[in-house]
This record gives sequence, structure tokens and C-alpha cells, in this order.
Amino acid sequence: MLINQRILVLMRSLHDDEHLGFGTTMIDEIGADVALLPALTDKWEAYKAVVNREQLLFSVSKASVETGDIRGFDKRRDLIFREMRHRLKFYSRSPDALVAKAAAELLFVMHPFDDTANRNLFGETAYVGKMLAKLDEAEHAEAVNRIYGFRQMMTELGATNEALAERYNQRLHAVEEADSLGRRLDVRREADRRIVDIFDAMNAFDTVNELTAKDAGLREPLHRIAAFVHAMVQQIERNLSHRRKHKRKKDDTSSGDNKAEKASGGTPSGDNKGKKESGGTPSGDNKGGKGSGSTPPGDNKTEKGSGGGRPAETLPSAQKNSDSTASATPSAPSVSAEVNVRTTNN
Repeated sequence: MLINQRILVLMRSLHDDEHLGFGTTMIDEIGADVALLPALTDKWEAYKAVVNREQLLFSVSKASVETGDIRGFDKRRDLIFREMRHRLKFYSRSPDALVAKAAAELLFVMHPFDDTANRNLFGETAYVGKMLAKLDEAEHAEAVNRIYGFRQMMTELGATNEALAERYNQRLHAVEEADSLGRRLDVRREADRRIVDIFDAMNAFDTVNELTAKDAGLREPLHRIAAFVHAMVQQIERNLSHRRKHKRKKDDTSSGDNKAEKASGGTPSGDNKGKKESGGTPSGDNKGGKGSGSTPPGDNKTEKGSGGGRPAETLPSAQKNSDSTASATPSAPSVSAEVNVRTTNN
């Protein structure tokens, strides 16, 4: 087989930009050799058309440039709308009766549109346009002119609203253009099918040529194309291998960090033992606790004999010597002995 079909499996693992790069590179590099194979002209032109469609689809993003402008205009529009209402509320408390009346009139006109800022872009644009048309009616002209700077704010709000509507329509056209090209995944699959179809035809041409005519004019372009495709396949395999290694290394690093967090934040079994030794009371320490906190049987006897649980007091050395001297000297007769002597004499 001239061209190995594993390229189809590899192409499915490519990112969108890599897949597009493969298509454009094939067109640039093997186009001249394919032109020497008239039987592949139709297949090659169809493949080029699909790659061009993929390139257009890649360049047209639904998150278009207009999105940033739309957000900016929307914030500006909401700010002007709130400022208009605040100004009218401020002038409605004016000591000038005519100014207060004009402010109250305009607040009444704006009241049905109080929730304008909470609507979606399309609905808010329509509401703002309708509100400005109401305020611009002839019957409210005197009131608008009486509130300082109010007409200028109306003009600025209208200009911002129109700019937002223009950008919004431009984005709709961009999205429509992207949708007309089809889904990117479908275009990728179509490109893969067409290039594989071309490779199958090349393999068939090479097999027939080697079995029959052995035409060098056919063999040379086929082998040049095959050599380039094999080089591309090897490069793709290296790229994918590097990507897998990088992903595996990243996963190992994240799993190691998780283990470290568990070791510091959680409580492994070894730490439980340490906690039991310090805070709790393991079985081995209960015995020591009885010796230190409570009283074992032998110590209880000693405490009872010494007077009820109080530890024996330490005597000074002089007192110890006097006590030892006193114990060496014969003691005086006891009271009971003296009573016995008296009884005998009587």
C-alpha cells in the first residue's frame, strides 16, 4: 500500500487549527504532482473546495468583533436612561412650579418604560425607540425644553440606540454567514472523506501501474506524494505523542497536589493516632492515666494509711535528725503502765 490509511485516525485527533493546517499544506505541497494525474482532477478540486470552506468557517467566529461594541453601547444606553429618570425626579421637587410640573409630566410619559433596562438587547432597542418617539411629540415639547439638558440627553440616547442596532444587525449577518458554511465538525469530516478517497485512488493507480505498464511518469509523482504524506503522518504522530505526555504530566501534577492538600487539610490514619495520644485516651494511655490522674490500688492503701489521701510532706533535714535522735532515746513509760503500778501498790 502506497499511503497508509492510519492518517484518517490521526486527523480525527487534531485540533481545528491543526486540521486546517494539514489541508492547506497538502494543497500547497502536492498540488503540482496531483496535476500530473488527470484522473484525480475532479476529486482534487472537490477537496480544495472543502478546505476553502473550512478556512472561511475558521476565520468567521460567532463571537465577532461587534460583540464588544454592542456591550459598550448597551452600558452607555442604560446609563443615559437612568440619568434621565434621576434628573426628572430631581426637578420634580423644584421650588419652581412650572419646572416641577414639566418634570412630573415627563416622568408620567417614561413610566411605562421603567423596566426597559431589564429587557434583552432586541426588546430594549425597540422600547427605547418608542419612548423617545413619545417624548418627542409636540405636546411634550415645552416640558422637554423646560428641563435643563434633557433634550440633549434624548439626542444622545437616540444616537446610542441606533449605533447599537447597527452593530447588532452586523453581528446577525456574520452569524448567518457562519451558519451558511455548515457546522465545523461536518466540514472536517467531509474533508477527511475526500482526502482519503484521493489516497485510495493513488494506491490503486500505483498497484495497477506496477503490475502492468510500470510507467515512470506515473510512478514518480505518486511516490513523491506518498513520501510527503508519510512525513506529515510522522510529524502528526510526534505532535500527538508530545501532547499526550504533556497532558499525562499535567494530570500527575494535579493528582500530586490533591494528595498534598488531603495530607494537610484532611486527617490521615497516622494523625488520628497522634490525636488520640494527645487529646483522646487510647487504651495504653488509660493505664498511665490511672497512675497519674486516679489512684492505683497500692497507692490508695498508702494514702489511707497516711491520713486520707494527702501526700506525705517532706521534712527539713534538721527535723529529720532530731526525730532520729528521739527514736534512739528510751521513751517515757506510758500512762497505762503507770496505772498498773498504782493498782499493784494499793
